[in-house]
Amino acid sequence: MALSLSALPGLGLGFLDDRHEDESVEPMMHKWRLIYHDAPEKKLSWAGLAYLLGGVELTAGFGQAGVSSRVLDENGDRFLIASGNEPETSFSVSLYGGPSSTGWRFGPTGGWFTREIAIQDFAAQLPGGDPMRGVVDVPGECRDPDSGESISCQAPNVYDLALQSFYAGAMGGYEVLVGNSRFQLMGGLYGTINALEFRRTRITVADESVDGKAWKVIRSGGVQATAGVRLPRLHSAFRVTFDYQRFARFDFAQPLEFRGPVVYDEDRQMYIRPRYQVEDTALGVLGLKFSAALVF
Repeated sequence: MALSLSALPGLGLGFLDDRHEDESVEPMMHKWRLIYHDAPEKKLSWAGLAYLLGGVELTAGFGQAGVSSRVLDENGDRFLIASGNEPETSFSVSLYGGPSSTGWRFGPTGGWFTREIAIQDFAAQLPGGDPMRGVVDVPGECRDPDSGESISCQAPNVYDLALQSFYAGAMGGYEVLVGNSRFQLMGGLYGTINALEFRRTRITVADESVDGKAWKVIRSGGVQATAGVRLPRLHSAFRVTFDYQRFARFDFAQPLEFRGPVVYDEDRQMYIRPRYQVEDTALGVLGLKFSAALVF
């Protein structure tokens, strides 16, 4: 999968020539400095509107989404009992969010997130019984709930999850913009916290599904790092962004049953996989994004 960008026919490199007609040619690195932009005095103006909106940005993202659930064992220790991973591909059009000045940046944030992903426990083979101790195996038959086909009774338990979050919160970070009037390098580090969320979940097994809804406070956030270039004369910007989001404790509408690791039951004199009731899962999304923007 690729994202291609093209320029207008006949566009030369004149935007790199930062001079007037009566000036001599200056090198691209001429008069580089940290760049600071003050907000327009008249907010209710075209300049004020352009400052607030920033621009329009097209983004292609690639990465990995993963869910994981942990429970307490009989000793009170938490261990991973189920997980799932899916590749992440996304395309979006949004207002430009890259650096536009050097300094601290704070503001509100909000959005909508949705992901469909499968979660399952881990396959394990139980050791056979010991006939010398009077323990024998009794053959069993297990079938897939979706297809009805015969499968191993030790196959993982799999549930399909649909997770959604409508969130609002705050972001903060530090941005750097350095260069001159024709070529600029930019970078930034940010953190976000979602103060309030409305979450929806759906659990599906075969043809059966269960839906859940809940309001949550401070259950998710993320970190972001970005770097790129701005070309002021072309009103354009190009950047690469590393992004990680974490959504803690997506509560299930009803507990899901998963099997734990193999243990030996002294009373029954056999190996078993204890069953646990899992009430929630955590979701993490790690991504790399490529963006091109028209800056106002």
